[in-house]
Amino acid sequence: MKAYFINLDRSPERCAFMMGQFSHARVDAERIRAVDGRTVDMSAYTHTTLRPPEIGCLLSHRDAWEKFLETNEAFAAIFEDDARLSSDIARFLHSDDWVPPKAEIVKLDTMLYETAVSRRAREAFGRTIHRLSGEHVGAAGYIVSRNGAKKLLEVSAAAIVPIDIYLFCGPQLLAGSIYQVAPALVLQRSFFESDGEHAFKSLLEHVELAVKPPPPKPRGMRKVWREVSRPFIRLSVGLKTKLFGPDRLVIQFR
Repeated sequence: MKAYFINLDRSPERCAFMMGQFSHARVDAERIRAVDGRTVDMSAYTHTTLRPPEIGCLLSHRDAWEKFLETNEAFAAIFEDDARLSSDIARFLHSDDWVPPKAEIVKLDTMLYETAVSRRAREAFGRTIHRLSGEHVGAAGYIVSRNGAKKLLEVSAAAIVPIDIYLFCGPQLLAGSIYQVAPALVLQRSFFESDGEHAFKSLLEHVELAVKPPPPKPRGMRKVWREVSRPFIRLSVGLKTKLFGPDRLVIQFR
């Protein structure tokens, strides 16, 4: 699959950093010229509380999705220019046979905190791929399908919340189309001081703890109560969204 990385013109050192990693991994990658938040006309975004850098980031990811859709590829890997790539990432980018059939997004990075995933998992190249059922922000590295890219372009057009909220905390989570690779293949450089592989692996040793299965499915009366209360939970979520906006929304994953 084709890889893209988002990079600002005023950050040539980050461009060199990413190109060096892709060259070492023998991965074909294309630079996406990032939208600089400093140049964004904020008069077009009076409906949102997003800051200029966040809008620039959102627009940059949208550009990457559009670039991908111009190709005939089934999947694309999208990276931000502060992504530290695992030494074996090429195995995952040279093929898409390992991607779950229903996946629209596969999250490659981690923010090193606990989140809920499915018990069932696929195995690939010594890692596992779980369906993501809890919130897990961060967009340093992910894979998106053609259908996923089309959907994301639609839902992100209004630019209400940051890009990683759209990706990993939005309603598409409930559709079961987002997956997580564990241990992760990508970390943001800000998580460690050294660029060495040893520092990278030492942090990833904790990623297994940062991805946990959800509690057992309810049975008996608990299951009945869950089904009875589900419509009211959905109604509550909808009302909170209208009254407070997505920044106050708390989604209960069950």
